[in-house]
Amino acid sequence: MKSLLMLISSLALSLNVNAADISGHWRGVLATSPNSGLTLALHIQSSTEGYQLLLRSPNQHSNDIAVSSMTIQDNTLNFTVDALKAAFTGTFDGETLSGTFTQGRPMPLTLSRLTKSDEARLVHEQQLFGELQINANASLPLVLNIAVITNGYYVTLDSPKQQSYGIPVDQFSISEQQLRFGSSMINASYQGTWQDDAWQGSFIQGQAIPLILKKKPVTQPLTPTLSKVSEWLSAEFGQHGVAIAWVDGQTVRYQLHGQANVAKQQAVSQNTLFEIGSITKPLTALAIIKQLQQGKWQLDTPLAQQSALPELATHHYTLAELLTHRSGLPRLPANLPLDNLSNPYARYDEAALKAALANTEFAEKAFGYSNFGYGLLGYLAGQQAKIPYSSLMQQQVLQPLGMKTAGVQTSKQSFKDLASGYAISADTVPNWQFDSLAGAGAVVASIEDMATMLRHIFQHHAKDKALQQWLTALPTTEQPAMTPGWMLTEQQWLWHNGQTAGFFSLVIFDLKTEKGLVLLTNIAIPVTEQGFALFNEWLAQDAK
Repeated sequence: MKSLLMLISSLALSLNVNAADISGHWRGVLATSPNSGLTLALHIQSSTEGYQLLLRSPNQHSNDIAVSSMTIQDNTLNFTVDALKAAFTGTFDGETLSGTFTQGRPMPLTLSRLTKSDEARLVHEQQLFGELQINANASLPLVLNIAVITNGYYVTLDSPKQQSYGIPVDQFSISEQQLRFGSSMINASYQGTWQDDAWQGSFIQGQAIPLILKKKPVTQPLTPTLSKVSEWLSAEFGQHGVAIAWVDGQTVRYQLHGQANVAKQQAVSQNTLFEIGSITKPLTALAIIKQLQQGKWQLDTPLAQQSALPELATHHYTLAELLTHRSGLPRLPANLPLDNLSNPYARYDEAALKAALANTEFAEKAFGYSNFGYGLLGYLAGQQAKIPYSSLMQQQVLQPLGMKTAGVQTSKQSFKDLASGYAISADTVPNWQFDSLAGAGAVVASIEDMATMLRHIFQHHAKDKALQQWLTALPTTEQPAMTPGWMLTEQQWLWHNGQTAGFFSLVIFDLKTEKGLVLLTNIAIPVTEQGFALFNEWLAQDAK
């Protein structure tokens, strides 16, 4: 959903309408998940030719796009935006406009017309940017998004470096001299005063840290280029470890930076193991695909009809829906203990998983990224094979792909070449361990393992039926497009990323050109946008 309104800034079309006056500022919040949403703003202005409409999202910075079609008749407004595969239809009723916004799935949206006093508060509608200096070695950019709605504000907080967007702000007040806000979700608050053309105050989350908020970004994000990768690594990661593999057919070029263990000054090597987090998911999917081809599963049959587990009796989604995050399962099981966020999955055992399955509340069958779902897939794959998930992965996935040093991190197994992990603050954090949800993120692998996986894919995907099914898109009615486990871009690049408490990882590859990029880090700094920028530049360079 982030891609939806990040693209919408303003658009204008003339409307001919024979109805009551509908001019004014109309605001509504589009619920994109149970805990977050985006503000939609319609500014309707009357003119001699009818009405003009401006559409934007005050919570986000965005670019202009064109509306493909727009009509209004009998108090009903319709518009479509082909570039976003989005549409809206709604009916005016006095001071409200109620309807449905559709992008892949329909979402109810009610907008209300701002009053004069509401419009007076539009002076406070803005984005504020700040740099939270966590310690001498680490800083965290923050963005406060302030949108005016009827009788109040809708405010969200972004942490771009952590790839966290739309964090709900549930306490907010602003005047000419005072700014206060708080977020219960992250247990944080801020209080500042207006001085020297900026809000100057303290951000409190466990401890108070000075934070200045301005209307323009304090620093520009670093965007690496092919000619300056080394400079980017030094500036962004410092001593922390990064391993990069540029895979071109059967040729691999490695780029290594920093330390696997900063305290011991142990340099990253091609054999250093990293937690690859959610890149485990497509590997889990391959295990399922191999069982599928052996006739042990059916792709489009409800799971309740394929499993003898009584806890799955009410689970009516198919295997295909589970593989593409469209099962309706929540992101995490409701009974996952969150008292130890540094190693949250270690104590979540089979009994806990079965209890969650028996008491799950399902959402609608739309895309909803689910660690719960892929943890379940890994568990089912192991049950079907009658061996532990870790053994199944070694036999059916890791070794066949040539990932000789890769393994599954559980409380019963340790890896001597595993790097130390570091939080974005640069503090050392425990390595993650898994039990029943291992299928969601338990694999550790070296950069050589990951490069070998891509080489194997490029060499064998044309003839290997399991690889073909693994890398072929499954039918879906909404974005994102997916194969079993892999995300698909418009260019048909396959990709996935992963993050744990102290690691971040990214894999992107293109079957057509047989090129792939792997980025592994042992500090939890996201590299998805930067990786895509590098991969895009690499492919464009070779296409010339």
